[in-house]
Parts: sequence; structure tokens; C-alpha cells
Amino acid sequence: VGVWLKHVEGGSDLATLGSSAPHCQAMSVQQESASFPSAPVTSPTVAGPAVFAGAVVVVGEKFPAVEIEYRALAVQADGTIAKVVSCSKDASSMDQAIDACKAALASGTSVAVYRLSDTQLLLPGFVDAHIHAPQYAYIGLGTDRPLMGAEGWLESHAFPAERRLASDLGRAWAVFGACVGRTLSCGTTTALYFGTQGGEVSGVLADCCAQAGQRAFVGRVAMDRHCPENYADVSADEGIKSSASSLTSIAGRHGPLVQGAITPRFVPTCSRELLRGLGELAAQHPGVVIQSHVSESLDEVEFTKFAESDDNARDVAIFDRYGLLRAPSVLAHGVHLLPSELELMSTRGCAVAHCPLSNAFFANGNLDILDVLAKGCQVCLGTDVAGGYSPSMLNAMRQAVVVSRELRQSSATDSLSWRGALWLATVGGAQALGLGSVCGRLEKGFAFDALLVEAAPKGIGLPPYEATELVGGEEDGPVLVPDALLERCLNLGDDRNVVAVFVAGRRVVGTCSIGGNGGVCSGVENG
Repeated sequence: VGVWLKHVEGGSDLATLGSSAPHCQAMSVQQESASFPSAPVTSPTVAGPAVFAGAVVVVGEKFPAVEIEYRALAVQADGTIAKVVSCSKDASSMDQAIDACKAALASGTSVAVYRLSDTQLLLPGFVDAHIHAPQYAYIGLGTDRPLMGAEGWLESHAFPAERRLASDLGRAWAVFGACVGRTLSCGTTTALYFGTQGGEVSGVLADCCAQAGQRAFVGRVAMDRHCPENYADVSADEGIKSSASSLTSIAGRHGPLVQGAITPRFVPTCSRELLRGLGELAAQHPGVVIQSHVSESLDEVEFTKFAESDDNARDVAIFDRYGLLRAPSVLAHGVHLLPSELELMSTRGCAVAHCPLSNAFFANGNLDILDVLAKGCQVCLGTDVAGGYSPSMLNAMRQAVVVSRELRQSSATDSLSWRGALWLATVGGAQALGLGSVCGRLEKGFAFDALLVEAAPKGIGLPPYEATELVGGEEDGPVLVPDALLERCLNLGDDRNVVAVFVAGRRVVGTCSIGGNGGVCSGVENG
């Protein structure tokens, strides 16, 4: 196993990456790479006070509750939902709901009213619970390699790309700007990011998320053994101090929207001293998210035994020994977890981030998430960029459904449905990150983290009304059915269907302006 430790120089050179990063710029950072121009700033726009009225996707607190209701939502200027009023599609009923929401907002202020069209839906924003922002530089590459080994994906792509950012902060801004901008455009309103081993570079990622308006957790990666030369903490003590400093720095600059995360890369690259210190750091910050990888692949399972010089060594037991298995914590993959380990994780309140796309390439197996849920363990979804080649949570949902159907070889009622996948991508992720009362649902008191989608899929050659179901006899003609619109959008849609994205009430993607809105909403008016 140890042969993979030899460092391989190199990495992908994407000289034009900065041109596709619409959300971030290198503020006072010294640009060391002329090939990466500063990206233009797109400042988030305040949405509230506002009222949104139309078909709203209602995601329940318990898996897999998803339904659609006609509602009006009152959004305060601070970005929280002040009131929710159910109504019917009838214009009179919706008008009454809108008036009730307007009355709930502060008097003496102008209230924008957004009426969704018949083919539009309002969804909770997606939560990507496992993504490596530095690896976005080579997204789509290395899928023909194993995870470990001298020619493995970590050696050939991951480590060189991550290490390079420490010496080229201009490139870091460009890579992170492209990653954050792309995930936002795909509807990811919250992301749990792996940064790099460098605290300064991870700080740049946090700055980029804050500037773009994305809710995020950013982890400075701790690793002090079995690492490439010049890309490791020189000692466990340094790794602990750097992790603590990163937490304090990110929290001090960005408040609740962007937070730090305690991030041991995975057991094989973390000494016992480092894990013990990170566990003590976690005890000092009980609300801080912990993230890592767990029992990802067969070679990773063997690598843990090699690193620990113990044929019985297991990731979960080691994390638990050092206090790193508690809520909120998210361990990615878990394909080779034992039933007893899942039960322990459930007891500790630790979640599994299911990454079905990257698992297909590197994990030597698949995860039956319904079995994980049945054992009481929390489950959320991750894209795992760049082990997963798609930054879209829509694709993560689809892959999760496909994997479940393949594993169970059964009817749809016995495997993960599209509703269940949507629940995992919203409420499941929010609960895993300790945000179960903050985001993931469009309810009173929650932050307005939302997607306005044009649900009729683009590019399939059908007019909007053919993207629904027939209700009644042929003489009734096609009728818009919101459930059918949502299912088709989740199965066939992409970022072109996402016309506006809101985080904490601020519009971070798209346009939803009063008048001349280009069809984003069927009617927008001042209240």
C-alpha cells in the first residue's frame, strides 16, 4: 500500500479558468499568476421584504416527505421567512394569501410581490455535504485511475493540484471562484467544502464563498503522515494549531454564513497525536462541524490497517476513540462500513455523506442508503468533486436513485425514489450539518435559501404543457400537474432550469427584478 506515498509532480493547467468565475475576485491578494485574471464581482442582491406566491415544494422534517402546495411566503429584509400562508391556485385565494403575507412584514416599507408562472416552482436550496473545491481545477479527469497507488488518482491529480494553490493565490481565487459560481448556478445554496492543507488558501475559499453569498463550511485539511513531500503538516502540533487558527479566522471574518470545519483528511494521513488534538479542539467547539472520509474503498480500508500497524484497525473506531464521532459530523462514502459501525455512528449523531458518482469510480462497491437509514444513521448527499465529475446536486440525486434501484433489484417502492433523493439533498444535508432549523425547508422561521426553477425541462422538444400529465378525459386536454413538473425537472433539468437562487434572502444567481423580468416570474409588483 505504501507505494502510493511517492509524490508525483505535475497537475492540470487550466489557464483560462478565471474567465468562468463570475462570483469572486482576488481582493488584496497578490496575483502571482498572470494567466489567471481577476474575475468580476457579482454582488448578492437583497430580496426582502418580499412575498413569493405559487407552487412551493414542501419538504418535511422526516424522510422522505416531499409534496407541493400553493403558498405565499413572506420574506423579511433579514432573509428569514416571517409567514407562510397556504392557498389554492385560484387567483382570489392567492391574492388573499399575498395580502396576509404583506401584512406580516414591516409597515412603511415597499414589498415586492413575485407571482410564479404555471411552470415555475419554488424549492429549498440544495445542500452539498461533500465537495473538494481545490480539485475543481481538474474536474472530469482521472476517472480511469484507481484511488491509491503510485499512479493513483490522489497522487496524479489531487495532491499536486491542491499543493499548487499554496504558491499561487491568484490561481486559488480563480479555481474557487469557478467552483463556487458553478455550484451556485446549479442550485447549491449550502456546501461543506474540503479546502487544502494550507490555512491561507482555505481562507481564500471562505472569502470567496462569503463574497458570492453561498452558505458554506470550509475545512482546512489536517494531515501529518503518509503525505506527499511539501504538502503536509510538519508535526501534529502544527496541524492542530493551524486548524484552530483557521476556525477562528473564518468565524471572525464571515460570521454565521461561512464557518470553519475540523477536517482530518482521513485516518491513514493523520497520526494518533493529530487526531487526539483535533478531538480536543472539537470538544472546545461543540457546534463546529467535523468532516472526513470513512471506509471509502477497499484500498483505503487496507491503508488504515497499514498506517496503524494493526490488522483490526477500522476508521470508525479510531475516530470515536479521539472524540471525532459526534454531532455535527459528516463522514463521506462509508461504502465498506460494518453494521455495528453504522449503529455506533447513529448513536453518536454522525452522518454519512453518500457520494454515488465518485463511489462508482473509486469505492469498489456501492452504498445502500436505505439500509443505512434503517439503522438510524443520518444520510446526506455529496457531489464529491472532483472524484465525482459533476458539481450538480441534481446529478447526485439521480445517481443515488439509480444506485438504489440497482442494489435492490426491486420495484420503485422498495428503493430510493426521486422524492427521497430530494429530501436527502435538502433536509438531510441541513440536519447533518446542524442546520435543521435554519435551512433545507421553506417554513416560517427558516432562512430563505431557495431556488426559483422553470420546471418545464428545456431541450427535450416538448412545449411546457406536454411536460405534465393528462388529467381526466381526452376532452379535458393537458393539465399542469406540479408533481409531474417537479419529477421531470429533477430527472431532466439542469442549471438552465435554475433561474434564480437565494441564500438568506439575498439573490445570488439570476434575475427576479420588478418589471421587465424576462419571464422569471409571471408577474412582479410593488406592494
